[in-house]
Amino acid sequence: MNPITEANTDIPSIWISALRKSYGQTDILKGINLKVPAGTYLCLLGPSGCGKTTLLRCIAGLEHPSAGRLDVMGRTMYDESVAVPVPAEKRGLGMVFQHYALWPHMRVFDNIAFPMRQKKFPTADIETRVSDLADLIGLRPLLDRFPGQLSGGQQQRVALARALCSEPSILLLDEPLSNLDSGLRNQLRRELRNIHDRLGMTSVMVTHDQDEAMALADMVAVVHQGEIVQYGPPAEVLLNPATRYVAGFVGYDNMLEGIVVDRTETGSVTLDVKGTRVSVQTSGQFAIGETCAIGLKSKELVVAKEAGINRVPAKVDRLTRLGPSLEIEITVAGQSMLVSQTTDGTAAPAVNDTIFLTLPQSAPLLH
Repeated sequence: MNPITEANTDIPSIWISALRKSYGQTDILKGINLKVPAGTYLCLLGPSGCGKTTLLRCIAGLEHPSAGRLDVMGRTMYDESVAVPVPAEKRGLGMVFQHYALWPHMRVFDNIAFPMRQKKFPTADIETRVSDLADLIGLRPLLDRFPGQLSGGQQQRVALARALCSEPSILLLDEPLSNLDSGLRNQLRRELRNIHDRLGMTSVMVTHDQDEAMALADMVAVVHQGEIVQYGPPAEVLLNPATRYVAGFVGYDNMLEGIVVDRTETGSVTLDVKGTRVSVQTSGQFAIGETCAIGLKSKELVVAKEAGINRVPAKVDRLTRLGPSLEIEITVAGQSMLVSQTTDGTAAPAVNDTIFLTLPQSAPLLH
């Protein structure tokens, strides 16, 4: 199978400008702006109801925006000045739905071939394409079975093969792994990325799972209340979240507030946390006297018994054992926080003990 090539890689695969979608008085998308470079694996990341699936459906042509403009592969698919948008079937896109949507009365071969038959491809071309996809995705032994005879993972592979059958310019995926158990999800996650790389296409996937997004994507767009609040490579989103919301969504489950008392040209910012001075490195701009928050992950925090550099005192409120892990609920500078640690045989602190929390200087600082 030949990788998909694009005539002009300077043109974004997807270019969205001021895109809006409203239902009555309710705004679902609030002026989305997005450029997706050719060949990118993009994840739209956010919780249920944030607008990420609506955005994907607008790209697919399954929803009509209320305003703005949408270009795909250099072609305008929707423009508010044009009365009729390009219909879904004429956009040259492939889509994998969350619930797969396979035809139960058709064999696997016929499900995969369906898009090409709808477009009246020659029979020989259809057979060659289905055969190639069956080899690529590992479906050859299943071509004569019906969907009801397949496992969830096998059905997902069939849905993926069907979406790729007519050689779409862009592949759209709506939470394709959410119905699978964790082991199978991890396996198919790797397969999705391998197929994307082999075909050289652009892929856009909706997910609420930050681990999934970080493992798969070249670029991540974090969606919140109908807006893209951060867009960048996974490492940038993970290590330098733009807002407290983004930080919380990508795993920083503790926010420790303090007041900026000093900053240096090298990016070191010193905060006063209820009388204790701590410092972090940041590329952001923070004003003296500003109240901001340090993002901290409960599983990465280190507890000490004694005071030290970049340590803040905390009182132990509650201990909960969860298998090999110990969850420690603490109060730090009047703020409730959680620390999760693996028990290694050392004595655990007791309720009402004073412990010291070591703050990593690389922790993100947030307005």
